[in-house]
Amino acid sequence: MHKMPMQLLSPSLPETGAETGAETKAKKQAQTQAEAQTQAEAQAQAQAQAEAQTQPQPQPQTDTSALPPSRAYSQKQLKDLERTLTDRRARIESLQKATEAALMRAQRVSRLRQQIDTQRKRVDLQKQRLEDKTRHVERAAHLLEIALAQHAQAKGAIVAARRDSLAVAGQVSRQAVVLRQDRIIFEDLRAMLARQRALAVGDLAEAFPVEMAMDEADWTICGLRVSSAEGVRGWQASEETAAALGLVTRLLDALARYLCVPLRFPVVPRGSRSAVCCLFSGSVEWWPLFMLRAADRPRLHTALKLLAVDIEQLLCQHGMESVDPERKRRQLSLLPNLTQLLMAIETSSFAQ
Repeated sequence: MHKMPMQLLSPSLPETGAETGAETKAKKQAQTQAEAQTQAEAQAQAQAQAEAQTQPQPQPQTDTSALPPSRAYSQKQLKDLERTLTDRRARIESLQKATEAALMRAQRVSRLRQQIDTQRKRVDLQKQRLEDKTRHVERAAHLLEIALAQHAQAKGAIVAARRDSLAVAGQVSRQAVVLRQDRIIFEDLRAMLARQRALAVGDLAEAFPVEMAMDEADWTICGLRVSSAEGVRGWQASEETAAALGLVTRLLDALARYLCVPLRFPVVPRGSRSAVCCLFSGSVEWWPLFMLRAADRPRLHTALKLLAVDIEQLLCQHGMESVDPERKRRQLSLLPNLTQLLMAIETSSFAQ
């Protein structure tokens, strides 16, 4: 019987790593040939056993001399029987050897199958690991694509924000230029307003001249003396003081309107019947700057104090102090403070 080459019975198997397509194909061919050889050997063994069973069993040699004459064999027949028995014994021995060889080959094929199964399990394990790694790589690639998409979106947002910031910066720069121009215009208008204010205040100073009296005891406005409430004696002095205080209220009201400053105690210029208002708890109280009778002297005294507070308010706005810092003689410092205020307004207006 033909024996299979050892190269086919014991193919070299890879120890590590995934097999290539050619090696897998060679293994399959070797396995197919081994199975065919095993089937052929099994068939040969079965045929040999069947022939052995069909052959008659060798009979033991008998002594022909002891046989009866009717059963005696010829010498030639005995020799033929011995020759036949010898041939059959040789065939049986050859069949036994062939059977043993077939069994050995079957065992070898079984071992090869076990090795092939082991290698197949290894290959499957390696394939499963490779598939797991492939899935991990695909997942990592998917995550990388997502990260790249997010990065692209973030980059686009950054570019858009930068573009918007540049546009806003351009608008801010243009607005800054416009604001600088507006500021220049505002400064020019402010300077013009200050000059016009100075001119207006100069006209007021000329219209309402404030001077010291010839005896240097009192101050006059338009030639009218302003006496304290205690210094007013008689009807003529009272009317002169009331007229002078009316001019003071007219001048103070004009200055407040020119400077756009609301007075703490608003004045009501009505000639010799002027007054000062005091807002208290939602009600208006009038304090006259004239005296019709001696009983009006305390009210005139209070009105002069309120009028002095208004003049000091305008002085403080221009950084000036009263000529009477201790404010003990507020009634007598009305016109000196007013003169100082006019000079301060003219000086600051032309300085601007």
